[in-house]
Amino acid sequence: MDKKAYWLWLREALGAGAVTDEITAVFPSPEEMYSKGEIEWRLSGVLTNKQIERLRQCSPEKAQGIVDVCRENGWSILTPDDEDYPQKLRNLRNMPLSLFVKGDIKRVTQRVCIAVVGTRKASFQGSYLAHRYAAALAYAGICVVSGAATGIDSCAHNGALDSGGVTAAVLGCGFGHKYLMENEYLRECVAQNGALITEFPPGFPASARTFPVRNRIISGLCDATIVIEAGVKSGSLITANCAIEQGREVFAPPGDVFNSSYAGANRLIRDGARPLLSIYDLITEYAMRYPDRIKPENMEKALEYLSGKRELTPEQAKEPPKTVERPHESVKKFEPEPKPEEFRVKKLVSIPVGLSDKAKKIYEAMGEEPLFADEIAAKTGFTPWEVVSAMTELELEDLVCLCAGKRYKKI
Repeated sequence: MDKKAYWLWLREALGAGAVTDEITAVFPSPEEMYSKGEIEWRLSGVLTNKQIERLRQCSPEKAQGIVDVCRENGWSILTPDDEDYPQKLRNLRNMPLSLFVKGDIKRVTQRVCIAVVGTRKASFQGSYLAHRYAAALAYAGICVVSGAATGIDSCAHNGALDSGGVTAAVLGCGFGHKYLMENEYLRECVAQNGALITEFPPGFPASARTFPVRNRIISGLCDATIVIEAGVKSGSLITANCAIEQGREVFAPPGDVFNSSYAGANRLIRDGARPLLSIYDLITEYAMRYPDRIKPENMEKALEYLSGKRELTPEQAKEPPKTVERPHESVKKFEPEPKPEEFRVKKLVSIPVGLSDKAKKIYEAMGEEPLFADEIAAKTGFTPWEVVSAMTELELEDLVCLCAGKRYKKI
């Protein structure tokens, strides 16, 4: 029987996220632990009665079936006795006893890793920051780690991929489970340019419990965690708390104090997280800490990107990464169905002749409900700064007004 089957047996018995440091200190080898039997388990004093009962119920023979499935699908299994097992995870009290990997884990572990996480319902500004930060980090040779969810996670992975960098995604389900299929193509790209990682065996379903459990792996793999646009109930705050418990640094760009979407990230700063005002400052700091991993030539690439010399056009940013091989025909890229145009009751308003074309287009795109500048930018394709400039014109003509919370509304 494969020795990895014994690690999977122990993981199955204890469950994902279990505190394992004392158990592995007493029983360094799961195979040896299995052979000692129940009497030795009880005498060790590190196992509860419930855990002992689970050890009796589970079997290495069943775990061997998981090993065989992974081998057939080309998925790697990493256990703490493997050389390629991430060193940063070995020091965790709740160290994962097994990791399932699709891709090349060495491309991740041999680099400085920084997590970029945040809300799934990202605003235009949050999405822009996540993509820009991740692209700059990737140009500098840093691996961008996230969770492959919608919103900030997807923007972070895409930013790293668009710049030809390395990225890793830690999943809250097992390989083969059909979850968030609109991101299936993104996950394939991540696997080809880094690694997909999960603690859960093939076919294990996603649930409300699996995501908080996997968050400790996202932060544990990384030297630091960046939280972008997180509300007070955002799951990304769990990742930040895990990072703090693990002794890792947490960064957050300050957000609008009137916008609840940034309340969680702003609260992190209040409680001691470092405000992130410049991604290049962060890159410079970590380049000084790890000069063997962040090379000067890569620093220069990151600076060129941030200064606009390597800026991607919107069209390029939407294209699949050039360095990624197209997946098999059976893997189709998600194409959302076009949504019907929203019905609007238009008022008969006389628009001044001297109004700029930009201001006219923005005014026509606004509905009856108040909107933030970044929401208007997302609808019109203009930048938030162009929207604010146009709003000044419209306010002077008494066509719009600024409401509470810095939202704009038609008069």
